[in-house]
Amino acid sequence: MNLRKYAAATDSNSPLERGEALRLSALKGVACRLEATRWHLERHLPSFVDSVREVVLVASSSRGGSSMLAELLGRSSAFWHFPGEINPFLRLTGLAWPDSGTSDRLVPEICTGEAMHALLDHLALEGGRPTGANEGHLAVTEFDADLYRRLSLQWPLEEFTFEEVSAARAIALSEGQRICNRPCDWSTDLHLFHALFLRRIRLNRPAVNPYYYDLDRTLVRTLYPDLGIPTGPPSRVIVEEPPFILVRPRVLWQAANLGSRPILIKAPSNAYRLGFLRSLFPAARFRILHLTRNPAASINGMYDGWHHWGFHSHYIGADLEIPGYSEEISADRGWWKFDLPPGWENYRQVPIEQICAFQWSEAHRAILEFVQRNDVDYRRVRFEEFCNGAASRLKVFRELSAWLGISEHNLLKTLSLPLPLVMATKDPRPGRWRDNAKILGRVINDAAIRSLATTLGYKDKSQWL
Repeated sequence: MNLRKYAAATDSNSPLERGEALRLSALKGVACRLEATRWHLERHLPSFVDSVREVVLVASSSRGGSSMLAELLGRSSAFWHFPGEINPFLRLTGLAWPDSGTSDRLVPEICTGEAMHALLDHLALEGGRPTGANEGHLAVTEFDADLYRRLSLQWPLEEFTFEEVSAARAIALSEGQRICNRPCDWSTDLHLFHALFLRRIRLNRPAVNPYYYDLDRTLVRTLYPDLGIPTGPPSRVIVEEPPFILVRPRVLWQAANLGSRPILIKAPSNAYRLGFLRSLFPAARFRILHLTRNPAASINGMYDGWHHWGFHSHYIGADLEIPGYSEEISADRGWWKFDLPPGWENYRQVPIEQICAFQWSEAHRAILEFVQRNDVDYRRVRFEEFCNGAASRLKVFRELSAWLGISEHNLLKTLSLPLPLVMATKDPRPGRWRDNAKILGRVINDAAIRSLATTLGYKDKSQWL
């Protein structure tokens, strides 16, 4: 936290600087609240970073399928991972825009030792893996701490108490058991638990809106019949980007077993942070799993996302004048969505489809350039391989198991479950991008986009799903 910058901003009377003062004050408050949970979650990790032996980073563009792939891989017990992305903790430690530079790009040279240490402290407390069906009773204190931490990241202007979160959790579990006539099954009841949990939280915190979560909207409408669908960002300050994730009980990592499994990290904006993330774990084997998706589907996903109720990532302000998006009546006015590539300043006043094409191409170019310049264990996999049926998924999972050196059984057991619907803007179906073909036609047929698509293995447009 840059307290000098915070103090200077607080003394200013301009609206922009008052907004900056609010942001810095909120980040400071969230960091303090998360620090207060350390005693609940302390794992006695004297050297977290030295205990990590392998990092697998899922690198992709936004709307490239990384959330789905991370969920699939996370279902197995082969990985340690973080709930959601690491972006909130980069923001809390001054390692994200605007504190770290002019874009989402992050290089080791600009990072102070203090910031890196603070980030590693956060990550040490966040990691684990979902609790399996037969791994004992719910560790309620640790789960309460996780819920408290996540609420603090999602609603940075609210000051929750640990006691109210614990009480809401207990009531939600009891209500869920009564509705289902059995104890909570986290593989099927996660949405119901969170919908009930948030209903209790809202009794004293009406700003907390379940529509900003990655929740089944039919369930939300059923449990909240009088609650209107919101517009604009959930808060004037964003730490975790909506749609907000749902947390579930987890097995916490320990120093003794931290090196036994790879740590799985994913976030599309990490395409611009690969060198930084590699330097964060200097003793670990660093692997890049490059997830690609054809440009039409990815660009269309971002186009839908820019018109969606979520995905607010960076507040740009009045300089953002995107046709059809930045009108005065728009509740999203001033908000940039998804990642912020270097050179974004040249796209502040262009149509959304051009921004989306820029975001898709720059992410993949950044990944390819890093791999070309560095000796790194790299594998490329196509999102479409996971959507072409069970035989295709079986093949790619076997190949990933061999590449990662893990048991096939650990990944293949997830094939019996349906593909997860994670962070979806609309119901998925093959070729959905064709609904917007007239709008997207010019950008997906651009020579530079087609050239990059060919490099990534998408030369035949007829096979784009």
